[in-house]
Amino acid sequence: MENEKDYLEIMDYANNKIKTTIDLNRLDEIQSIIITIISGDEICEVQYKNGKREEFDSSNDRLQDFFDGSYVLYDVLDNTNFIEEFKKRKDSYDINF
Repeated sequence: MENEKDYLEIMDYANNKIKTTIDLNRLDEIQSIIITIISGDEICEVQYKNGKREEFDSSNDRLQDFFDGSYVLYDVLDNTNFIEEFKKRKDSYDINF
């Protein structure tokens, strides 16, 4: 049986979870994942080892762009991996790692 996919979920300002196409079982293909919070909405930028980049935005109707911060969620070069902690957050501002 094929491994079940474990997709990364990001949150919008109202704490709704939005599934991305990032399969966390395939981290060997990813160089880094950066999360930016704009007006409470999470934006995920992925850099793949093959040079490809993708961006996932938890909102498609944001009225204002207020920069609330950003952080590295995963980076193979400096051995950063906060994915398990990220999965446990209660809202987009809950980054106690």
